[in-house]
Amino acid sequence: MSAVELPSQLAPHPRRPRLSGLLDTLEVRTQQAIAEQWSYQEFLARLIQDEAERREHKRLEPRLRRGQVNTTKSPRRNKVALSSARHVHPGAPPTR
Repeated sequence: MSAVELPSQLAPHPRRPRLSGLLDTLEVRTQQAIAEQWSYQEFLARLIQDEAERREHKRLEPRLRRGQVNTTKSPRRNKVALSSARHVHPGAPPTR
């Protein structure tokens, strides 16, 4: 990651920082930065990216819970349940 790329990578992230989740990865990122000799800009960029990913994951969790699909039924079982639930006249030809 070069210094030229950093401003464009930071641009899409939130403008009002609430960075409480930053503490979750701070120690690990600090150790990586020391070991890999990151610049201050690269260190900051990684922390901000971690926070952005954490927030995205946090927004996704409730959506997954609200939209939870019943995974115990296969499409075939649903089709059988739907076809058996239809009212069919005894003399009517089968439909496809």
